[in-house]
Amino acid sequence: MVDNFSKDGLVVLAVNFWDEPASVLKRYAKKEKLKQQVLTFGSGVAEKYNVTMAPSGFWIDSKGVIVDAEVGWGGPTGLNKKTRELVKRDR
Repeated sequence: MVDNFSKDGLVVLAVNFWDEPASVLKRYAKKEKLKQQVLTFGSGVAEKYNVTMAPSGFWIDSKGVIVDAEVGWGGPTGLNKKTRELVKRDR
C-alpha cells in the first residue's frame, strides 16, 4: 500500500506501542519486509489515540483530522478501499 499511494502524498507509519528496543523492531521490519517508517517508543501515541489492540489503523487527512479507523486486520482490500476514498476526498 505504501507504494500504491505515495504519489498521492500518503504517508504510512507503523507505531510500536510496546516500546520494544529499536534493535528488535529493525529485525522485525526486515523479516516482514516493511516499507513504512516504524515509530519506536510509541506508547504515548497509542495512549493519545486510545489504541488498545494491535493492529489498529487510522486514516488521517492532510489537515490532521482522523477520518476513519479500523481495529484488527481487515485485509489489504479494505485498507486499499479506505485509502483510495481518503485520497479522493483529500484532494
